[in-house]
Amino acid sequence: MSPGAQQETADSAQTPERFSAMALWSFLIAIASVGACLLAAIVSVVVDLRAAATVLVLPLFSLAGAVMGGIALLRIERSGGRLGGRRAALIGLFLGLIATIIQGATAGGALAAYFPVKRHIAPTMESALRAAAAGDLTTASALLGTGPGTGTGEERISRFLLAIEDRLGPWVEVRFDIGVLAEAAREVRLGAARASAAAQPGGDLPKPVVLVHARGAALAFLYPDQAALGRRQVRIVDALVILPHDASAAPDAVALSRDGPAAALGKWLGANIIE
Repeated sequence: MSPGAQQETADSAQTPERFSAMALWSFLIAIASVGACLLAAIVSVVVDLRAAATVLVLPLFSLAGAVMGGIALLRIERSGGRLGGRRAALIGLFLGLIATIIQGATAGGALAAYFPVKRHIAPTMESALRAAAAGDLTTASALLGTGPGTGTGEERISRFLLAIEDRLGPWVEVRFDIGVLAEAAREVRLGAARASAAAQPGGDLPKPVVLVHARGAALAFLYPDQAALGRRQVRIVDALVILPHDASAAPDAVALSRDGPAAALGKWLGANIIE
């Protein structure tokens, strides 16, 4: 062996292995992202659903952990043994990729459920209520209900809206945000705790909004026509409005259709359906 090679080997042997800072950060970020996701899931179920909104940003951290893990592995391979932390970099890379896929799919599903309500269903309900407030029940019934002869024509819509206004005063606006989703989840939990004997309704899940009136606000569960929604033609075929109530008491509710999915939901929630 030449003197130069011997000196290089000696230098390598004398150079201590240094743990890659990039590998460490990759490991810590990936672990923290998974831990934050689990914590958000627990808090959203036990305390407040709004905590679940953190899942929208967590994929960015998971992806950062995966990218840093990949970069750390390349640097470790090229360091000639001077950098350590290969195992931490591998964990950061693969855990970050898995978390990114799971969290990204969850975030995508949440956004896919959120935006149709925000952009189409809530504005349609607002347009129907605005038309009804102006006395235009023809327009209101084109957006709300299933039409004449089906039990949810103009007369039924008028009685439905008057029953709500009798308690809460004139309609003001329709509101939808992450807080509305949290309120709907809380109402469902309260309904389950009341242990209604009625069977849990099946079919499509209703879309929650809040109807703001002059003397208060009420949570409403809306049933859009799913076939029409797929054609970007929004029509609300049934609705259940839960009137304000104490958490310990069964609520009063108003259903658009007497025997539709909204009424079935009200019975399952233990609500007193009023006319």
